[in-house]
Amino acid sequence: MTVTKRALWNDGLMKGGIRQRGPGSWEIVYDAPRGLDGKRRQVSVALKARNTTAAKEERTRLIADRDAGGW
Repeated sequence: MTVTKRALWNDGLMKGGIRQRGPGSWEIVYDAPRGLDGKRRQVSVALKARNTTAAKEERTRLIADRDAGGW
C-alpha cells in the first residue's frame, strides 16, 4: 500500500495536516481558535522529525494543547 501526499497531509482524524518539506523536515498546519471577528485561523509549525510517526505525534500534542486551553 502506498501513501499518497493527500493521505499524508490530512488523514481525516484531526483538524490539521502534516507534510514533508525535506529530509527530516516537516510542516504541521492546524486550526487555531477563531478570532473575535469569527474568522478561521491556522497555525503553521516547522519541525525536525525522524519520520512520519514522530511528526504525527507532535501534531497530536499540539492539538491536545490547543484543546486544553494552552493557546
